[in-house]
Amino acid sequence: MKRLELILMSTFLIITLITLSHAEVPKLINYQGHLTDKGGNPLTGNVDIVFRIYSTESGGTALWTEIQNNVTVKNGIFNVLLGSATVGGIPESIFDSPDRWLGVAVEGDSEMSPRQRLVSVPYAYKAGQADTIPSGNLMNVQQANGTTDVSVSSTSFVDMPDMSLNVNVGNGEIVIIDFSCVTEYGGGNGGEARFLLLRDNTVLQKASAHSPNYNFHEQTNMQYIDTPSAGTYTYKVQWKSGGGGPQVCEATSEYHHRNLRIVKIK
Repeated sequence: MKRLELILMSTFLIITLITLSHAEVPKLINYQGHLTDKGGNPLTGNVDIVFRIYSTESGGTALWTEIQNNVTVKNGIFNVLLGSATVGGIPESIFDSPDRWLGVAVEGDSEMSPRQRLVSVPYAYKAGQADTIPSGNLMNVQQANGTTDVSVSSTSFVDMPDMSLNVNVGNGEIVIIDFSCVTEYGGGNGGEARFLLLRDNTVLQKASAHSPNYNFHEQTNMQYIDTPSAGTYTYKVQWKSGGGGPQVCEATSEYHHRNLRIVKIK
């Protein structure tokens, strides 16, 4: 039984799309995942992966399906371009609604659960339909990176170190936020970490990561498209231990990271 930690690189996709000018927008999604066995050990080799996009979080019929064969996995990490095995890429009509989820199945196994919600990608496709996106529409890109492992034992939400950015927003500007980190569980029987993405004191997104055993790594992502009034805001991440002792968010191994990215466009 395989397990996949889903890492959706949607913010980077948007940066690529909106900086194109007088060019056809590629109908591809840059996607990265971390593949382990049931013991949490990262895999190395080549695998076949089936990707499906749905309009529902569970059940339903896939709107789009693509099989990518012989995907290279090294130390658990793989990268693919969704749509690259489909003539013409992913149809723009797939993102007529913002409610879309990605399902993944590896080497003939059942589709992994839960599905990953696609948050920022539909906006990028909608922008792509305009044919030309002047590069001036990219107003600003800010990023905060964690460079050391951090831990939390508090059962109340506290600010995550290094995960805060002050953003000046003008009239009509859109703010795209993306957060990701890899969590390791400090308790002998595993545990849970819970996360909040906030604009000042307003909660924009919630997430959690949990594991049944010690030394098990879980990828957490939060993405949000914000349309606040003009002003200066602090976007930040808070977290707490949801049980199982101290939780560690890592940043020191070759594939573990902790970052908060903000793209501002108009």
